[in-house]
Amino acid sequence: MNYQLHKEFSAHEEKTGLLCKLMNLVWGAQFLIKNGLPNQAFRFGGGLGDHLLCTALFLELAKRGITKSWMLSHYPALFQNNPHQLKVVKDNWKVLKFLERMGRPSTLLHYGKWIGEIDRIAPPKKHIITEILLKGGITGKVSIRPYWFGDTKSTTIRTQKPYFCVQSTNTHSSTPMLNKKWQEDKMIAVLNSLSSKYDIVQLGVNEEPRFKSTIDARNSSISDSSAILANSEFFIGQVGFLMHLARAVNTRSIIIYGGREKAWQSGYPCNENLETNPNCSPCWQNNQCEYNRKCLSDISVAQVLQAVDRIE
Repeated sequence: MNYQLHKEFSAHEEKTGLLCKLMNLVWGAQFLIKNGLPNQAFRFGGGLGDHLLCTALFLELAKRGITKSWMLSHYPALFQNNPHQLKVVKDNWKVLKFLERMGRPSTLLHYGKWIGEIDRIAPPKKHIITEILLKGGITGKVSIRPYWFGDTKSTTIRTQKPYFCVQSTNTHSSTPMLNKKWQEDKMIAVLNSLSSKYDIVQLGVNEEPRFKSTIDARNSSISDSSAILANSEFFIGQVGFLMHLARAVNTRSIIIYGGREKAWQSGYPCNENLETNPNCSPCWQNNQCEYNRKCLSDISVAQVLQAVDRIE
């Protein structure tokens, strides 16, 4: 996938001086003519998966007759073909200042307070999509899932057998999280057990190591990845963007959770969610662990294969 690591910007990026102010005024006028004004604007400082979750917000807003929203995002492909009169604009300090001056300040969406000094997120009390919806002013009955409105009918992947999708356990993302990563040798054992029955397509980014004997689709666009997932039998992986994208295209998954977080907090009941329950779970720690990640190592190859049987 074409993955842009998230980097927060600073107001200090704004240059000062009369000429710069005049240039900003001209930019603001041109931006207003091109884009108009939203009824409301939202942003999320996270990565691909977090932005995909925000698709639930715009559907729920539309259900309530609220349209013409803006999403400030580096990932416009996630929102393509949406039916909600949603406009995606760049997430930068110029747009933020423009919205503030126009009386439409953006709402920051999130689902848990980041505690940077201990590399941890405060555990959400509700499902993370529910938390995002609440930040966006949505209450009442809602659907807890993301959405994909792009075309998924055809894919460039050609296989001899039915196929499923997989992602490396050594995932690469904007926020490193060792406490999500299952052992690579165990995943290889799973793939070896299933390779006689299925072809295996590997999604993800090029920075993630490729499994041998897989069809390499790691550098696929988001659109192509969605179509590949939509036409697959199932997905095997861990918590992250591809899990959410699989749900958005109605493909069931086997998700190796371990104990960092619980499926009721971030997953979907239609999936096979493999969890463990040590006393420290859910910790929502990203990399530190006082127990050598026992919550992950306790999940066996046999448990994953049994979950595949249930999906089948």
